[in-house]
Parts: sequence; structure tokens; C-alpha cells
Amino acid sequence: MLITKSQNLENNYARSIIRYWGRKPYQLASHYIEKYSKKGDVILDCFGGSGVFIKAALQLGRRGVYIDLNPFAYTVALTSVISYDRCEVLKEVNSILTKLKVKYKKRKKGKVYSVNPHELFKVRCKCGRYNEISYAMVTHSYDLTGRKITDEGLTKLGKRILNCIKNGKSTYEQIIKRFSNYSRSRISREINLLVKKGLLREHEKILQLRFLRQCKCGRTSIKPSNVEWKIKDPIFAADWYPKNRLCYNNKKTFLKKRNADFIFEFFPNRTLAFLASLWKKINRRKITTNTRYILTLAFFATLIRSSKMARKSGGTWPVNSYWIPRVYLMRNPILTFENVVKEILRSPPSNNIKVGSLQEVLDKQKDAAFLLTDAMELQLPPNSIDYVITDPPHTDDVQFFELSFFYTTWLRNELNFEKEVVINPKQEKGLDFYTSAISKISKNIHNALKEGRHYTLILHGNNEDELYMIKSAVAKEGFRLVEEEHFDRYIVLTFKKM
Repeated sequence: MLITKSQNLENNYARSIIRYWGRKPYQLASHYIEKYSKKGDVILDCFGGSGVFIKAALQLGRRGVYIDLNPFAYTVALTSVISYDRCEVLKEVNSILTKLKVKYKKRKKGKVYSVNPHELFKVRCKCGRYNEISYAMVTHSYDLTGRKITDEGLTKLGKRILNCIKNGKSTYEQIIKRFSNYSRSRISREINLLVKKGLLREHEKILQLRFLRQCKCGRTSIKPSNVEWKIKDPIFAADWYPKNRLCYNNKKTFLKKRNADFIFEFFPNRTLAFLASLWKKINRRKITTNTRYILTLAFFATLIRSSKMARKSGGTWPVNSYWIPRVYLMRNPILTFENVVKEILRSPPSNNIKVGSLQEVLDKQKDAAFLLTDAMELQLPPNSIDYVITDPPHTDDVQFFELSFFYTTWLRNELNFEKEVVINPKQEKGLDFYTSAISKISKNIHNALKEGRHYTLILHGNNEDELYMIKSAVAKEGFRLVEEEHFDRYIVLTFKKM
């Protein structure tokens, strides 16, 4: 998930993608907004993320100004409050899926074929009939490369794993079962080392297939020894898809990169072919702006749920990194997209929220303004904001821009990593950079905030040195700390403009 500030249980859009926080920040925001502002006041969140704080302000009768530099976060936040026509969304989705033809190749530079997407996800049942799958459980299997094995650089466990595979126990599950006295993470590290040394080859293997509908023979699932797809592999997407490497603008690999190098490696080939054709179809539709936002967010949610990061348990994005587990769930992306749209349509549109420009919000003509910009550079009108509540990135806890890269590459947007407020050694950003950025933003806030009004920072972690430097960075810009509260892993600092 998503990758921004939080998941609000009342917000089905953010819930489709973002799994980080739960409901606590929404409750915290509501508490402080009610404490330090009144109805009709203008509330600013300059690290807007998924828009939870602004939505809380709007629901409490305030007006809101949202700022974020991340186009993915901006899309999630804006979509959570805009009004839209349910009938139009449903009509467009039905039209897209009915008329969609997936384009694929059998070779990377070969002939282009066109097929109904459902045909891509049909397999032969044991009775001989082809049936569409709901999902497939995929594991990894291994075989020896034939390279001469020496003791150099091998651990005792590594040697035992090689012997286990040599004796015919070749799947990840079999290896885990054989060495149950070791943790899965330890075994995975050993396998990674053996693959890197060129002693093992790693292959994907389907353990189980569950059908979308019961087969005429009565089967609802099968455990195939060999999977026979109706449209046989290999399959290469013919429509455009992102081929970006997981790296910053300076070409250094992501801090949170684990076992893949490119975005497209996170999708099974037939899934990628469907997603590429679906995305092309969505972007070519002549539809209203708000409907396009809804379809874009539905597509984003489909990306993560139908990726190789999806697991049967543990959520779609269980850890804050780019990691493909050795056992993952290959979901039918057609069904996934349909389910995401249903979730969105179950949440009533915010027809009473009027979104406009910053000046329109300040002039009380509109309820909310969403600005895709850098809070360090934005100059708000002096004495125009009644209260500021924000949640800056959690130093080095979560690399939001990195995780958002999974989505923004489909938008063909370049993330401005240089301006991201975060601690990251690969970007040569330490605590000094982080606190300097907080100081610059606090200076802008001091200029925009009305006299005697308050500014609340919600932080994570319990590092006393970091906390002291952040307090000092805000105080030197003309604020006095008036309240400090701790809730579980949250630290809430409230300052007053002096």
C-alpha cells in the first residue's frame, strides 16, 4: 500500500491501497481540529498524504487546504472527496470490460495478437474443459545448475539445502518443512545466496488453482502437476507498460528494493498484458475528469492486489519494501478490478464538498483546495490560515516516494526525490537535511498562520535526539511548544505562533 499517510476505515478509496496506519490518525486529527479550531476555519495540511486530515476537517465543518508533492498521494486524496456520477462510472467500467481486447505477443518483437481478457485466465480442468481461474497459489522450485560446489562461502545450512534439493525436495514448501527448526527469513537468505552464487536456478510453480465458477464436472479447484493455459506461454504485453528500474534520479537503487529490479517484474506476464491494455483503454475514454480520477484509483488498487506481492494472508503489501514473497497469490486481475470498483461505489460520493482554488477557499467560496506542489516553496497569503495539522514523513521509517513509484510510473510522472522530506542514506539525506526542511516549512507556516493560532505536528518514533532537533527547528521559526502528548507510537507536538 499505499503509499501515503494512512488508511481511514471510512475511506474506501484509501483502504483499497493504503494499509499502513489504521483509524488512529483520523481520530487524532479530529480531536485536535476540534480543540484548536472552530467551524468555518481554514485548516492546512502541508504533508497531505492520502488526505485523511483534510477529510476530517471537512467532516467537522471546516475548510481545508491540502498540499503534497506526490502525484499518487494527490490522486488518492482528491478522489476521496470529489463528487462523481455513480451511474457514469458503472457504465464506463462495463463498457471498458465488455469491449476490451488484450494485445500480446508470443515473442518480444513478434506478431501482435488480440484476445478477450477472460481467455488469458482459463486453464484446463482435469475433466478436459477450460475454466477461468479466480486465483492461483504460486510457489518457487529449485534445481542445481551443475556448477561445481565448493565449501567456500557456504554455511552449514546452505550445504544442507543443496543436498535436500539434490535428493528431490525442490519446492520452497518442501525446504521449509525439512528445515522447520530455522526461520523462513533465514532459509530465504540462504536460498538467495545460493542463487546469487550460481548454484541454484529458481523457477515459479503453481501449487493450486481455484476456479471463478464451479466446473461442470463439479470441481472448484485443482492441484495441477502441469498447468495447461488456454492461451499458452510465453506472453508479452503489446501495449505500453512502465519499464522503469527501481532507482532514484541519481541511478542509485532504492533503499527498500529487495528481490526485483524493474516495476514489470512484480506482475505475472499475462496479468501485465491485461493491465497494459486496460490502462490504455481507460486513458482513451472520453469521460469527465472526476470519473477519470475514480477509474485511475481503481486501476491503482488493482495494481497492488494483482501483483506478485499479494499473499493469501498478510495484506497485499505486508512490508514497506519492494519484496516478492516466495509464495504469492496470482489473482485474476479482471475480477480484482471489478471488485475494487464495487468497493468504491459502496462509498457515497461527497456531493456537498466543493473543490476549488486556494483563493476560492480563503474567500469562503469553496470548501477545499488540493495543491500538488512543494510545501517548502509555496508562499501562502499572510495571516490566511486558522490552524495547521500535519504529519511529515517519519524520518527513515517509510520511504513514501519509493513506494509511490509503483503507481506514478504508470502516470509517466517523475517523482522529485531531491525534494522529498525524508532520511535516506542512499539519497545522502540525514537528520540535518530533514530538520532543515521542517524548519523551512515551519517558516512558511508561520507567515501564513494567523496571530495566536496553533500548529500541530504528529510524529512517529521515540528517538530523543530526533525529537529535540525537530522541536528546535520549529521553535526557531517563531513558535512556542504549548503541548506534547504521546499516544502509543505517535508523538503529538502543538506549537503556538508567537
